[in-house]
Amino acid sequence: MNQVQNNNNNNDDDIDIYEDLNFNQEQPKSSEKDSSTTDQLFDELHVYGKLYHLESELTRLTKENTKLINDNETLRKQISIKDGQINVLKNNISSLYKTAKLELDRRLIEKQELQNQYDTLVFRRIRNFEHQQRHQQQQSSTALDNNKIPESDSVNSDKKSNQQKRKTLHNHHQDNVVHKNNNHGFKRKRSPSNR
Repeated sequence: MNQVQNNNNNNDDDIDIYEDLNFNQEQPKSSEKDSSTTDQLFDELHVYGKLYHLESELTRLTKENTKLINDNETLRKQISIKDGQINVLKNNISSLYKTAKLELDRRLIEKQELQNQYDTLVFRRIRNFEHQQRHQQQQSSTALDNNKIPESDSVNSDKKSNQQKRKTLHNHHQDNVVHKNNNHGFKRKRSPSNR
């Protein structure tokens, strides 16, 4: 048993935990030197392998980054172009809207002016007709006075004939208005007072 302990002690003495460090105390044995050199070469090859793998990965990522930067720049240019087109379209739509609104206002004013002219013309014709009727009544009354026809019968007949003439003239005028408006695509509604 003593021998086993001596062997263990000898083995403990043989293990040098500082063997990798060179303190110039002892030269390592050749077999230890060969194994450490092999281990060192293996470690270096392993490190070089990792380095090669990392360099190839870096090259791939650099190319991918460059491609993405170029794609990003292309997309930014396209967005800039589209923004410019959108601004042009907005300006065009705004101009069209303003032009259409002005044209609509102009046509409404023109329609109102034409309506006023039409109303003036109608009133003028009615007034002229009434004036002519009064003038005819005056002439007929002077003729009646000269002929001495009983006044009550002539006045009643004159009133009835004047009313019929007014109705006829007004209806004729309204029919002309509807006919003219149908030629232009408009139809004027008759008010209940005009019927």
